[in-house]
Amino acid sequence: MYADDTVLTVADKEIEIVGRNTHLLFEQTKQYCTANDLVLNENKTIQIIFSTRDHTTTQNITLPGLENKSETKYLGITIDSKLTWKPHIDTLCKKLSSSTYVVRRMMQKGGLDTAKIAYFAL
Repeated sequence: MYADDTVLTVADKEIEIVGRNTHLLFEQTKQYCTANDLVLNENKTIQIIFSTRDHTTTQNITLPGLENKSETKYLGITIDSKLTWKPHIDTLCKKLSSSTYVVRRMMQKGGLDTAKIAYFAL
């Protein structure tokens, strides 16, 4: 069985403590998964450092072998490292724009009933 959608959260005001606790917690999580026959796919595992400030020294926090990203999609919501809604709203706007285009084209080519079917399918 896979340990999908697992989130580990480490918080502290001191970046060194966050780094130390991150390494410790990740190792404990891997041991837990192994002991309970769960698979933690490290190829699909990413790391995001949430902060309202720009930290230039993140080497102590970065886990070896994990990709460090500034945003990711989690349970349908796009989350960024500053915890803003901008990337999520941008994603929704792109999706809505393409959906609107499809419905409009269906209306032109197939009429109102076809456009309604396309609308409810999206």
